[in-house]
Amino acid sequence: APVAARFRGGLTAARIRALLLRDEGRDVPLDAIDDAARTLDDALFLEGPAFERARRDAEAAFARADVREAAFAGSAYPGEREELSTYVETACIGGRHRAEESLSPTDRLAGMVMPHIDPWRGARGYGACVDALVRALPREPKTFALLGTSHAPMSAPYSVCEKVFATPLGALRPARGAIARLRGAMRFDDTADLLGHRNEHSIELAAVFLRYALDRLGASEGSTIVPVLCGLGAARARREDPRSDGGTASFLDGLRRLVADEGAIVIAAADLAHVGPRFGAPRALDRGARAELEARDRASMSLARERDASAFFDHVVEDQTSRRVCGAACVYT
Repeated sequence: APVAARFRGGLTAARIRALLLRDEGRDVPLDAIDDAARTLDDALFLEGPAFERARRDAEAAFARADVREAAFAGSAYPGEREELSTYVETACIGGRHRAEESLSPTDRLAGMVMPHIDPWRGARGYGACVDALVRALPREPKTFALLGTSHAPMSAPYSVCEKVFATPLGALRPARGAIARLRGAMRFDDTADLLGHRNEHSIELAAVFLRYALDRLGASEGSTIVPVLCGLGAARARREDPRSDGGTASFLDGLRRLVADEGAIVIAAADLAHVGPRFGAPRALDRGARAELEARDRASMSLARERDASAFFDHVVEDQTSRRVCGAACVYT
């Protein structure tokens, strides 16, 4: 670790050796430093030609692929169709939270905030979402905009993936016409972050549970998706309304037209607070702190349900370093 910590791009092996001797009293042989550099470079842990070449190859391979494979099937959730269906039916729907509001079959579902945490821990929340989808969706094909949280930094505010999304329950096909119209409205290059879709679990999990609900309704054939990764990192850093950026506003306007003209249904794959030792906090929350956190989360979701996007975004950005809401961008959108 002391050797690797000095791989900052401007030091020779000899200089690193001298610094280790001066600062820490460690006499590290030059060949050990060279070996560490080669090992890390081969494993793509260092910026440089090997890493750039591997990244270009990965981007090109994913761009050529027609299908976005289910990256987490068999690990984050069951990878076989029957086992997955049984799990959703028993652990998710069977253990779902009692709905705070009743949905009648005549209600029109316009949008939903669904978890993206692993189903082993989020089963009851996913069950409530699937139950609502089955009760409120029409029994004919629809277009769904799946808005996922990007867990990697993005250079653009949004990234759209025009690929078939595979799931163990069957594929979900892209709404190519809708995607083309959405891209026509955007004033930025949404393909810059395309590789982020390859191993991003947020949209994948939404696709799995949406596919289950559509199968229950007999509406899988003909239903299509618009998979969108949401970043908005610059707006979070500046603590300003994302719509103040012209590129973001162009996407939001295009998505609004998609909903208005085609009746697209929006699903945001979002989690809320990430707290406690697992996420870097020194200790677990006691009962009082958990109650305060629940109140804070409920206040955020209240603003979302009121469709006050700016107030919601302000609320979750206000304590982003402590509450660490993982879903601000897609819920805002």
